[in-house]
Amino acid sequence: MLQTMSAFQYSPDHDVNDSEPWSEEDIWDLENHVRQGALLEQTAEFLCRAGTVEAVAEKAKELGLTFKQ
Repeated sequence: MLQTMSAFQYSPDHDVNDSEPWSEEDIWDLENHVRQGALLEQTAEFLCRAGTVEAVAEKAKELGLTFKQ
């Protein structure tokens, strides 16, 4: 039987990385999300930084990454 993943349920409590330093894993995840065409907001939620979307955008720009519109 095929199992499906449940939809991601966003909660502000999930934003544990807001204002935290960027780890190598965070940067790797950011780069991969951009390469796969994820939106900025989706990536911020995945990185547990949805409360600081601007910081995610700044880090992407610093790394030379561009989110699709």
